[in-house]
Amino acid sequence: MDKAGEQFWTQFWQGKRLPPPIRIGGRGPRAWFYQEFHRLWQAYLPAATSRPLRFLEIGCAQSRWLPYFAQEWGYEVAGLDYSELGCAQSRNLLAREGVAGKIYHQDMFFPAPHQLENFDVILSNGVVEHFEDTVAALRQISVYLRPGGLVLTIIPNFTGWLGRLQSLVGPDILAIHRLLNREELAAAHIEAGLSLRYCDYLSFLHFSVVNPGAKGGAWRRIWFFKGLKAATAFTKCLQRLWFMPVDQRTAGFIVCIAQKSAADKPPLPE
Repeated sequence: MDKAGEQFWTQFWQGKRLPPPIRIGGRGPRAWFYQEFHRLWQAYLPAATSRPLRFLEIGCAQSRWLPYFAQEWGYEVAGLDYSELGCAQSRNLLAREGVAGKIYHQDMFFPAPHQLENFDVILSNGVVEHFEDTVAALRQISVYLRPGGLVLTIIPNFTGWLGRLQSLVGPDILAIHRLLNREELAAAHIEAGLSLRYCDYLSFLHFSVVNPGAKGGAWRRIWFFKGLKAATAFTKCLQRLWFMPVDQRTAGFIVCIAQKSAADKPPLPE
C-alpha cells in the first residue's frame, strides 16, 4: 500500500518553483551536500561507455538528479512519476537545463513492455519508505533494471533526531512514512533479491527532510522552510569545523546501492 498517494504529491508540488540545478563545483552548504552524493556515486557508479547507459528515476517530480546524471555522467535519462503535475515540472526542468530526456506519466506498478529490464541505473529518492511493504516496492523497481544494473535508493532518516523533530512539527507527514534504519533498508534490498554494495547514513542534520505539512498559512510555511535552510547551513559548517559524526542520530538520509543479479549477462563496467 502507498501510504501517501498521488493526490498528496500533486498537492505537495502545487505552486512550487523549479529548484536550482545541482552544481558540483560550487561552494557553500548546498554544494557540499551534493558533493557528498557525487563522491559516493563516483565510488560505485559506472562511467558512460560507447553505449550511453540508460538511467531512470522513479518518483521524478521536480528532479534535479535527471539533469545532473545527463550532464555529469553522460547518461541517457528518463523519469517516471504518477503525478501529472510532477511530470510537467520535470519536463520543464530538463528543458531549462537543455537536457534531452523522457518523462513517463505512469504508476511504477504498471510498466510498459519496452521498459522491462531496460535501464542500467535506477534511482528512487524518497519513494520506497512510503510503502507498507518495502520489499515489494523494491522488487517492482527492479523489474525496470537490466541484469547487472544498479539500484540507488535514498530515503529520509526519520529514526534519529530529525524524525523526532518531524513528529513535533508534522506528525501527519511522519505517518505516511515507514520508519527504516540502515539495517532494515539494507535487509529489504537483500530480501528483494538484490546484492548489496553499499548502505549507510549520509548528510549531517540536513533539515530539508522535515516538513510541517499543511499547517499554517503560505507565508508561515515559507519562513519555516527558510529557517530549515539556515539551520542546515549552520550545522553543516559546524560539522566541517569539528568533524561531527554522521550516524543514525544525526544523518538526514540513508543511501543504499544494490545490484541486480547478472544471471548470464555481464555486469556493468566498473
